[in-house]
Amino acid sequence: MSRRVVLALCLSAGLVACGPSGAARDADSSEAVSGDRIVVEALSMPVSGLSTYEVVSQYRPTWLRKRGTHSINNPSEIKVYLDGGGSPYGTVESLRNIPATDVASVQHFDAAAAQFRFGLGNVAGALLVTTRNGS
Repeated sequence: MSRRVVLALCLSAGLVACGPSGAARDADSSEAVSGDRIVVEALSMPVSGLSTYEVVSQYRPTWLRKRGTHSINNPSEIKVYLDGGGSPYGTVESLRNIPATDVASVQHFDAAAAQFRFGLGNVAGALLVTTRNGS
């Protein structure tokens, strides 16, 4: 086989391996779970009794972990913001205190987008939790 074919096969296998898996993820429409947003209201799985942390860990577990050189060189945590507020609500562990039934959506921001949206000090990225009542 030529190098291009082998490279294309490896790349496509890697993309398939990195994609979502599991029956719950497959059942949800693209409106419920997109690249940077989980719309909790549109999920096919029942969220009653679950925390927002559990929903995020089911659909986008990588959002809960720091990545890249900043995670090694800079021990800052991923910050969680509620309803676009200027002050952080807490770290990803604080998602355990937010019932998923109270949440409309969760949006992920990488480091650059988080610093642009929420200011300096968000080198690990951020999550924006929008509640159903917006308060």
